[in-house]
Amino acid sequence: MFGRQDGVIQTEVVYAILLQSKLPREVLGYIWGLCNKTTPGQLTRQELFLILAMISIAQVSVLLMLSFCFFFYAVIFRMRNVYSNMKNC
Repeated sequence: MFGRQDGVIQTEVVYAILLQSKLPREVLGYIWGLCNKTTPGQLTRQELFLILAMISIAQVSVLLMLSFCFFFYAVIFRMRNVYSNMKNC
C-alpha cells in the first residue's frame, strides 16, 4: 500500500496526496479531524480509507453545487432574454 513503512501509514505521503484533491486546506483539516481518532496525526488503514471516501464525497458535492449554480444562471439569463424580447414586441 502506498505511504506505508513497517505497517505504519506515512502521514507526509498521505498529506501530499490529499492536497492533490484541490479541496481547501480547511476542508481537508476538518475531514482529517473527523476521521483521525486512534492516534493523533497518524492514520490507521480504516481512517485512511474513510478520509479518501469523504474527500470523494466532498469533491462530488462541490461539482454538484457548481452545476446547480451554472444551471440557475443559465435559466435566469434565458428568462432575462425572453423578457427583453417580449418588451420589444
